[in-house]
Amino acid sequence: MKRWIIIGSSILVIIVAVVLLAYNSNKQQAAQQNNAQEKNVTTSDKSAVRDESTVNTDTQPADQQPVNGAYTSYSEEAFANANGTRVLFFHAPWCPQCRAIDKGFQNNPTPAGFTVLKTDYDSNQALREKYGVTLQTTFVVVDDNGQLVKKYVAYDDPSYESVKTNLLDTL
Repeated sequence: MKRWIIIGSSILVIIVAVVLLAYNSNKQQAAQQNNAQEKNVTTSDKSAVRDESTVNTDTQPADQQPVNGAYTSYSEEAFANANGTRVLFFHAPWCPQCRAIDKGFQNNPTPAGFTVLKTDYDSNQALREKYGVTLQTTFVVVDDNGQLVKKYVAYDDPSYESVKTNLLDTL
């Protein structure tokens, strides 16, 4: 009887080890793919990381020209240098809802007065804890001191329009 308990326990330990190795391998692979995607920004994808500070028109004086916001990857430097209202978009490269929202921001202008910072959900645990983020597709509006102003989760309606209507247009 003891022999079967030892054999069963050994098999269980091996199964758990294999599952953990597979999980870590998948997580590392996803992180590597995300890094590769960010490094290999093609000409057609450059709108993914853009800073459109002004739109030139010949009919308006410079001080009255419309200004687009910015959509860029999060870093402490990008956060510190952001213009207008800062919005953290907690995304994960493996999340289909996040990819849909990301594509929407790439294909549409970020509203004037906003900097949306694409923040990796998996590698920014400290920020997730600070703002109480428990689900990717969460948008967090913060003030100049980094304090939470408003939060919106776009998981059920993962679209640029949803974020714009339910969060950005309300500020």
